[in-house]
Amino acid sequence: MSIPKTIPVTQLKRLGTRLPTFTMPVTIPVVGSEPVQINLVCSAHRKTEWAKIRDEHQRASMALVLEPNLVPAEPAPAPAKSTRNRKAAGKQEAQAEPSTLAQVNDALSKFLSNGYETNVRKGLEGDVGLVMKFVVGWDLEDQFSDANFQALEDEYGGSAVAAINAYDQAIFQGRLGN
Repeated sequence: MSIPKTIPVTQLKRLGTRLPTFTMPVTIPVVGSEPVQINLVCSAHRKTEWAKIRDEHQRASMALVLEPNLVPAEPAPAPAKSTRNRKAAGKQEAQAEPSTLAQVNDALSKFLSNGYETNVRKGLEGDVGLVMKFVVGWDLEDQFSDANFQALEDEYGGSAVAAINAYDQAIFQGRLGN
């Protein structure tokens, strides 16, 4: 029988006792230089809450490009695992009408006609909006705000994605740090 090499600092005694916020280190890429680290103060969402927020963000991002009728609605509950239900689900999927090439071309034309700068700005706003769903502060000298996080992402591209990925790991896998 092996003996644990580390002893937990605290012991979980009941549910509902986790901290409402936590500090999360995030490594920010810097073009032409070494990455830098900032610490973000984050709200602690439950896995299911965070998954719902991510789904909403994904649908909103798709709506920027696709026509509303092409954006998937909220997913249906998973089917039961019986063989009969799997066969019925397969028939339903086969009967679903696929998007036409014309609809996809229209969506692509809409996206391209907006211009690259407009699309980048909309994407940046969407990503920063997602970050603002979980970040409530940071350790930079600048005041934490939507505008300042957007400025961080604009100056250090990849900041928002780095924060989102770090938060995903913290919430879904219980991992903090690099």
